[in-house]
Amino acid sequence: MGVFGDQVGIRLTVIGWPASSSTRAGFRIGDGRHVDLFRYAAWLVELRHTPRPQSDADPYEKLKERAAARNKALSLAGRDIGELPGVVSPERKEQAAGDFRFFCEHYFPMTFHLPWSPDHLKVMAKIEQAVLRGGLFAMPCPGRAERRRCASVRASGPCFSATGSSWP
Repeated sequence: MGVFGDQVGIRLTVIGWPASSSTRAGFRIGDGRHVDLFRYAAWLVELRHTPRPQSDADPYEKLKERAAARNKALSLAGRDIGELPGVVSPERKEQAAGDFRFFCEHYFPMTFHLPWSPDHLKVMAKIEQAVLRGGLFAMPCPGRAERRRCASVRASGPCFSATGSSWP
């Protein structure tokens, strides 16, 4: 027990007392080697209950900014897919660039495993013309959804379409 002024307190010998804590307390709680536990506890209570300065910024705007930053970081992380693999067969890719039927049969063999009818071949010729040279056409026939999907995949490549987008 030690005496600080006219009060009786507990003196703690502090080994490795962090300088920042004693500085923040303003040396009000000890003499540099010892700490008055009661004064330290009172200082902590006072520090805890001191009102924080009011911010001029709108709290909702701060929340929106934090959410936007978090979403941007997640989006950027999701875009990092690494290096694209090389083309397995450049000859096959080159032949598929000029022949939609070949493209469907070789890149989607599980979808296009049945023989083609003459109507299918006519529709495929029109699809190929629309993909390579542009244009629109409408022709109702069964199974057209898969051909449209394959035409979309094929049209997304640089050697298949006039738009020049990339596809390995």
